[in-house]
Amino acid sequence: MEFALDRLKKEGVVAEGVTADCQCYRDKTADYFEENVKNADVVILFFEMYTTNNLDKANETRGWQTRFADEIIDTAHQNGKKVVFVSGNMPYDTARFTQADAIVAAYCACRMSDIPVDGQENPAYGVNYPAALITIFGGNSPTGKLPVDVYGINENVEYTDEIIYGIGHGLSYADESDETSATTTAATSESQSNNSDSPDTVDNGIAVPVAFIAVVSAAAFALRKRRS
Repeated sequence: MEFALDRLKKEGVVAEGVTADCQCYRDKTADYFEENVKNADVVILFFEMYTTNNLDKANETRGWQTRFADEIIDTAHQNGKKVVFVSGNMPYDTARFTQADAIVAAYCACRMSDIPVDGQENPAYGVNYPAALITIFGGNSPTGKLPVDVYGINENVEYTDEIIYGIGHGLSYADESDETSATTTAATSESQSNNSDSPDTVDNGIAVPVAFIAVVSAAAFALRKRRS
């Protein structure tokens, strides 16, 4: 989070006053973070799925992830906040959390053990999470497409025959502009430019319902805080 925000600030995409907290939610409930949620503009929830056990609230080993995700999304909505769900591994969990306001699939995300320093030789790191955050905050437009079908999930945590998101699905911010604007291409381009000029507003960078970024952890969620 710190690396992505710093880069966006240096590039002039995000205002200097934008700050964020990154919190590990293992062994905690949403109630623990309710004040954080109330003081945030947007909740960004990171989730890593490895098997369907991660999506089963009743699972003794992995169920805590889904229990927390459901709780924090409900808490955010009860407080009038939007939630961006980031699928950090296999994208099949995107069908489970459709109640989120926006979904970004980051695919096989890896931890960043050290923060890279400009002008220095740095260790390799997973680019997926920084790329997802840069996309969410409006630093670029998602262009990726789903390489698989994502099927629905029933109350027994079993896949159904219904395809929720099909192969090749993926949206961009340009798609959103096209759907909401009846003006000319020039006007649409101007609207996109305005979005990048004012990324500190809540609607910019998170308006796309489902987006996939083209890049091939500890569970954590991030809070985009209000500017002082």
